[in-house]
Amino acid sequence: VPLKNQSGEIMGVIEAMNKNDGVFTDYDLELLKSLSSYVAMFIENALLFDEQSRQFKSVLEVLAASIDAKDTLTAGHSKKVAEYAVAIGREMGLNEDGLDVLNVAALLHDYGKLGIDDRILKKPGSLNREEFEQIKEHVTNTRSILNKMAFMRKYRNVPLLASSHHERLDGSGYTEGLTDIPFMARILAVADVFEALTAERHYRRALSIEEAFAIMDGEAGTKLDENVIAALKSCCRRERMITA
Repeated sequence: VPLKNQSGEIMGVIEAMNKNDGVFTDYDLELLKSLSSYVAMFIENALLFDEQSRQFKSVLEVLAASIDAKDTLTAGHSKKVAEYAVAIGREMGLNEDGLDVLNVAALLHDYGKLGIDDRILKKPGSLNREEFEQIKEHVTNTRSILNKMAFMRKYRNVPLLASSHHERLDGSGYTEGLTDIPFMARILAVADVFEALTAERHYRRALSIEEAFAIMDGEAGTKLDENVIAALKSCCRRERMITA
């Protein structure tokens, strides 16, 4: 019996063989036809869901690429942060759904930088007070933009997570000054700091992994989650990026 979608296109067939108590009858055929409509519906729904998932991921890639286009020096930052964050999350026992949400939040965490003046983002020296205040606005921009997106229920916390990556445990972060920081946002914070320290920037050279961890260890337990830093170190050891 053919399996047809709602447009009448054949997606496949369903076949019954070797009836236990004799030959197939017209009743069997009608029963199989009835079943085939349900099977076809389930298959079509599964294909549509897969298509939507692939479309969503492609939109994320386009959004991340638009951030990269802002500054070629920091191109790939969001993707690297996502890779580090997912590795940390897996090390700390997050399930696949949690890792998926973390990956989406990481890819979009800096999206608000599209609204920041290039002269500030690419300034070779230290920022003055006014410029730093403008840089901080990228977090607010990120939350505002992502809140306008119609995320599926699973991703409903992405705007909060993405816009909390500069919050610090002692309340010294921005923009809310949170101390009760969501777990995934703590992972994002560590991944973001690690990538930023180990990559070249307009205002300084890239630090070695050891140098980066030395700085992060100085903020462990006060600004950054020490358990998350420990998980990142474990990932680096496994990849033989560090030995100690």
